[in-house]
Amino acid sequence: MVTNLPPNAAAQYKKVVASKTKKEKLKNLKIFLSMIPDHKGTEKLKVNVKRQISRLEEGFERDRARRRQARRQRNLSISKGKDEILLLLPYENIELRYRFLSGLLRSSTADLFSDAVKPYSVRIGGVNTICLPMNLSLIASPDYLELVRQADAALFAISSKDELSDCAAAMASMEQYQVFFITPGSEAKVRKAPSSGIEVSGRSTFLGRDEAVAHLKSSGQGGIAVEVAELSTTYSLDASLGEEALQLASWVVVPDELSLNHDDVVLLEGSIPAKIIRFSKIERDTVSLLHEVLSATKRIRVWTKEPREKEVPRDPVLLKEGSTVLGLARSIHGELATGFRYAVVYRSTERARSIKVGSGFKLNDGDIVEIH
Repeated sequence: MVTNLPPNAAAQYKKVVASKTKKEKLKNLKIFLSMIPDHKGTEKLKVNVKRQISRLEEGFERDRARRRQARRQRNLSISKGKDEILLLLPYENIELRYRFLSGLLRSSTADLFSDAVKPYSVRIGGVNTICLPMNLSLIASPDYLELVRQADAALFAISSKDELSDCAAAMASMEQYQVFFITPGSEAKVRKAPSSGIEVSGRSTFLGRDEAVAHLKSSGQGGIAVEVAELSTTYSLDASLGEEALQLASWVVVPDELSLNHDDVVLLEGSIPAKIIRFSKIERDTVSLLHEVLSATKRIRVWTKEPREKEVPRDPVLLKEGSTVLGLARSIHGELATGFRYAVVYRSTERARSIKVGSGFKLNDGDIVEIH
């Protein structure tokens, strides 16, 4: 700052420095600017002050735009059919959002480079997949909780280690709403036990038996049997205990250039396991991503066709793993199940071209079925 300012301007500058909020600083800067005398020695100072005022005003305008957008988006709902997948895409970096969506949708329109909570559809492996991008700061907002609860899985797009910490904080903040982001292989199964104690079976890389028992006791649990998986943690235990808890399969997607000193799984906040997927893998093979989502949500794709018809419809039916031919018939129409006689299943793993089966035959992902 120049030293030949009048006393009142120098005093005002001290108020600028002492400002506790951006709003207060903007107000004090404008007053300070009006007090700076016009002469050659203050030209650079005026330019600098005007630049600071401009940046603060632009920041306030961005914040106002975000709030307006948030108000518009609060009542947003997704019309998701029973045979569609909804992928939540939480992100922090707007450029990363664009990169992810343009790779997944095979499109690079300017519309993707925005901060709007807007669904985008793409057909992957025959399944209509809806991708819903949402800023990390919104995911923990009660206004968007219903959207999160509609999702089938979540892909956290992260571009830096700092954003990885933000991702962990966002995940942890959702526990208050009984929403847990579970990486495949970390699920814990809980059932009632005949005794009043706590039984723990299975083996986890991150959770010892004594630690699991101590954590469950501290939560007031008793008379339960818990089966842990390879990646289970105390976070996994908490997710399995809530009767109304929603467990969303989740992955963390990072650019190839981001260096991480760990394996494919990292512990966030010390207890939240997260599986890392590189962008290049998704860009190369989106179908493998769909397979992971279907496997994590325990669903299969089955195509149906009319008897004697050669053409198979492009839209599959999504069923739970272990579903039978009769279950497929019921999911299509009740009358089809009532009049069921037999079915013909076309399965690529079988030597025979087709298999004639009864109502209890269990279906696999990729089966093509004729119902008679």
